[in-house]
Amino acid sequence: NNNIQCLQTLSQYNTYDNLNSCLNSIPYSSQNKAQIVDSLQKMLPSYAFIDISRNFSSPGLSMQVDLFNSLAQIATTNYINDATMQQAFANIFVPLHDAHTRYNKPPPYRYSYFALPFSLDCIADSGYTGFNQKLILTLRSELIDPYLKLYNIDLNQLNINGWIIESIDNQNAINTLLEFANNSIGYTKDINSRFNLAVNGYGDTKGYWNYRSQQLFGPPSKSTINFLLKSPPQIFPIQTKKITFNWIGIYNAPTTKLQIEQLNLLKTQRIPEPEYLRKLIKLTQKDSDSDSDSDSKSKSKSKSNLNLDSILNSNLNTNDDTNNDVSFQLLADGTGVLRITTFGPSNQTQFISSIENAIAQHKGDKLIIDLRANGGGDICLGYATLRYIFPQLGDDPETIVGQYDLIASQLFLQMAKNGADLLCKQPGSQTKCGQDPEIVGYFTPCAWFSAASTIRQQFRNSTWINDGAIYNRGNVMNQYSQLIHEGCQYQFDQWATPGCKQPYKSENILLLSDGLCGSTCSVFSSFIQLKRLAKTIAIGGVQQLNNQQFWSFPGGEVETIDYINSLAIRYNMQNSSLVPNLLPNDAIFRFAIREIYPWNYTSPSRTMPNSNSIIPLEFLYVPAHFHIFYETNAQNSSHLYQQIYPFFATPMPPMSTTTTTFIQSNHLNSNHLKNTDNTKTKLTDIYDEIWKQIVLSIGLLLAIVSIAVLIISLIRIYNQTFDYSNI
Repeated sequence: NNNIQCLQTLSQYNTYDNLNSCLNSIPYSSQNKAQIVDSLQKMLPSYAFIDISRNFSSPGLSMQVDLFNSLAQIATTNYINDATMQQAFANIFVPLHDAHTRYNKPPPYRYSYFALPFSLDCIADSGYTGFNQKLILTLRSELIDPYLKLYNIDLNQLNINGWIIESIDNQNAINTLLEFANNSIGYTKDINSRFNLAVNGYGDTKGYWNYRSQQLFGPPSKSTINFLLKSPPQIFPIQTKKITFNWIGIYNAPTTKLQIEQLNLLKTQRIPEPEYLRKLIKLTQKDSDSDSDSDSKSKSKSKSNLNLDSILNSNLNTNDDTNNDVSFQLLADGTGVLRITTFGPSNQTQFISSIENAIAQHKGDKLIIDLRANGGGDICLGYATLRYIFPQLGDDPETIVGQYDLIASQLFLQMAKNGADLLCKQPGSQTKCGQDPEIVGYFTPCAWFSAASTIRQQFRNSTWINDGAIYNRGNVMNQYSQLIHEGCQYQFDQWATPGCKQPYKSENILLLSDGLCGSTCSVFSSFIQLKRLAKTIAIGGVQQLNNQQFWSFPGGEVETIDYINSLAIRYNMQNSSLVPNLLPNDAIFRFAIREIYPWNYTSPSRTMPNSNSIIPLEFLYVPAHFHIFYETNAQNSSHLYQQIYPFFATPMPPMSTTTTTFIQSNHLNSNHLKNTDNTKTKLTDIYDEIWKQIVLSIGLLLAIVSIAVLIISLIRIYNQTFDYSNI
């Protein structure tokens, strides 16, 4: 009751102490903990990467994540309140670095955020070398007024738009965000991509470091944070300023019936975590003054309009992006730019026609495909898009659709048996086959086709999961299904016949990503890169880290415990002890239900028993062909397209640099956490060496010229003194 009263007193914007104390007032329940542990213990044996994540080692990646051991520790721990218990559950999935697999805390954490009133950009003096990267601060107009209301701040202190953050709580600024990206975000196995999330967020969301969703992250450790700022180059002489910011507590609980219905629908969507969080923020965001009365508004305006307009209008860059699912534009020379922000469009018919019209009517021979912050969607829509843009691939889905499998857990084996029985005994009551497996029924056999055969074979019984292979992964022997894929012909049939125009040459297509092209987008782009159909460019990250990967979390597919419960009802297993119960208080657990293998993988070796040499695409590192860095605001698309344009003239690197190799950098080591001045020192040493070589070359050239002049002079002297009369 006290907690309910506390939540009712919260506004949209609150002090750190008010929101934090309210969340911490929720009492710990050992019964709720036991229910969560029991459900996760029943679900995790079916997680696609449960075995390989226990003990995986390669030249660049070491992962030892024992989820069952972590659950056992939680089961024997008593917590001071519900908040610390919920965070413990969320934390055990972070080291997986898998955006498909996360525990989402329930309300009120789901609607709570801790934020700072600014956004960040990590900008380099040279976007091609990453030289002299620095964090730039830009005030957020929608948060300044609430900030001034909550805290007694001198507005003149906020005249800092475009200033450089030198340190945060006496630590190097970039390293502070790197540590957060490495230890807290857990969405992708590429640290460069996690750093992009920490700084810029996902698409149109805020940076995860300075806008912390409490359904995933814990609260900041203290209510304030200290910054050392340096003025931008256009201010002379250079100035420094120390400033302390207070965290804002944001509580955006749904207030309308429509919002609640939309949030319930969102919970059922099969989308990875970053995409879910982006949609959650959009659905629950309110007007910045929605909970203020007219008097407080007028007081705020009289206080904040002193210099606020000029302060906010001093932004160095503007955001010129749109929120369309797909858009097309032309650069000055006729180069086409096709931006695809999702493969789960709000209107699929419009999505398809937009791409068809763009490609068919494009008269130029150069194309940029912008896949930044594309969190995936319908996998068959992704394959169909591939087939249309690259008509040289042919019309047969079998040449494009990937190879997948599932763990043959006891739960999945029983569901597959019941699904096969229902298909044979009650065929008229079953959904038509040849559609999305989620519609047909994930364990109805005709939802799947054999991917290990050159013949398009649709399964009619449970042999698809019973007669698979046994693998030793993470020192655990486990059974997996046969190689399978869903039949995507239904999606291919929605498109016009491709090939009305000459296919683009591979050297004339550039793919752009911030490393957060995930799930279906990851499958889409990995096919293109490994088949060498285009050049890939990843942007962002930190200069001294390894080259950035183009895509993230290919996984295979994401599902929830809620969906598994719906399958239990479909397959008459609702009373089975194998089925996990729904999580209490509307918590959500998403997990990768199947895995996809690399495109250069050949299926015959897949049938070898006890093989541990088959590595899922999720655990392979394929660096982008080119890795560059932001020179301006991350949302400034026009500048980014200008920045990558020269790569049309750059040859695609040889295959040896893009073949699948193990991930090179998952966890930061001590060298990564040194002051970024090390980066400057390395580059300075390189430049010094170049100048030395130039000076030596010039000196040698001058010496040669001097010798030549001396020889010519001697010849002239000789000719003048020689006596020709004796000849």
